[in-house]
Amino acid sequence: MGFDSFSEIERESPVRVVRRVDGADTPFEYCPAGSRVSFGLRFSGDVRFSEAYFYLGNDDGVIVRGDRTECVRENGTVTFNTAEYTLGRGLYFFHFEL
Repeated sequence: MGFDSFSEIERESPVRVVRRVDGADTPFEYCPAGSRVSFGLRFSGDVRFSEAYFYLGNDDGVIVRGDRTECVRENGTVTFNTAEYTLGRGLYFFHFEL
């Protein structure tokens, strides 16, 4: 099966990345510099691990190195949530390690 966009892949996957700006879930696009941003990794179904670590960086280097996330289990989903970070202007990269 081929996909034409990241959105299509995400719709078919049991895993979703969630981004919150100033406390509200938002699509992946730009946000104003100085906003409070947090991320979540949401799984539907059975999850066989209990910890996830978050990494965040930009072209200047690593900003967050392996922060432990909060695990929330409810209604058949498991979400690993990061703390809130205030980000300046720029392009950022992130990943989770499970």
